[in-house]
Amino acid sequence: LMSDTEREVARARVSALAEAKARQQETLLGQARQVWDRKPMDPLRLFLEMKEILPRDAILVNESGTSTIYLHRAMTFNEPGSFFSIRGGSLGWGIGAALGVKLARPNRPVVGIIGDGSAMYAIQALWSASQLKLPMTIIIINNGCYLALKHMAGLLEEWAKDGLIN
Repeated sequence: LMSDTEREVARARVSALAEAKARQQETLLGQARQVWDRKPMDPLRLFLEMKEILPRDAILVNESGTSTIYLHRAMTFNEPGSFFSIRGGSLGWGIGAALGVKLARPNRPVVGIIGDGSAMYAIQALWSASQLKLPMTIIIINNGCYLALKHMAGLLEEWAKDGLIN
């Protein structure tokens, strides 16, 4: 159990974090306004728009690769079980995972956020969702390439210039 002093310290820490997140959100909105009308839609705008319209009890399943950082900047996940993602570099699990989450939580809205590269690994999972008549949303973020590979290629070039690899 926490003492009264520990509880007060914890409350102050939570309040400070909430204020910092609010300031970060305001800065983020300013950044988003600079790319708001970009086509295709910038992931930052997508996630800020989603934040405004998603029901509070929505569950997000994320396999959006290079867009994940924008998702975390735009949205807040305070409730356990409201966000599922992967920490490794495996591709293709997201759509199937979203289906599994919907089957496990049939009374909650489920949104799968999938990168276009990731979607190519297991797009057939959409057939399963259709056959099971699962009411859920899958959003495929299309940047038209494997952006993670382009980032890695850039790193490899830097490492070669620095003599870290041949």
